[in-house]
Amino acid sequence: MIPHITLFFADLDLEAAEPIMDAIDSGITGQQTFDLRYKGITHFPDKRTIYIDPLEKEAIAALRSPIIQALNDQSALRDHIRETDHPHLSIAAGLKPAQFDEAWSTLAPHEFSAAHRVAEVLLLRRELSSGAAYVELRSFAG
Repeated sequence: MIPHITLFFADLDLEAAEPIMDAIDSGITGQQTFDLRYKGITHFPDKRTIYIDPLEKEAIAALRSPIIQALNDQSALRDHIRETDHPHLSIAAGLKPAQFDEAWSTLAPHEFSAAHRVAEVLLLRRELSSGAAYVELRSFAG
């Protein structure tokens, strides 16, 4: 799995990659790099995903908003884009209850602290099949 924070989901065929790339290019124009700090390991209520929580949610939203606007400006994409409103860095996803219990126990005491500079946006693609891995289609720098 490529460590990443999801900004949006696009349920589209690979043929739509070019207009998506154009929209991301447009959306990141003028964006500044920023420091992103993480603190704590947590999970969603359904216990299927364990993640690291980023602190600079406003900076992520400021990065995401113009990209989403540029995607929504293209009528062919608009109905296929789902914006994410809970930025997080997934550690494990799609867990079954026993897998969650084992992972959660292994990660105890659920403390984590780190920081890094965000200087690029990646367009990742993953087939919607069990065990499929993310593949980087392109990197974008503002």
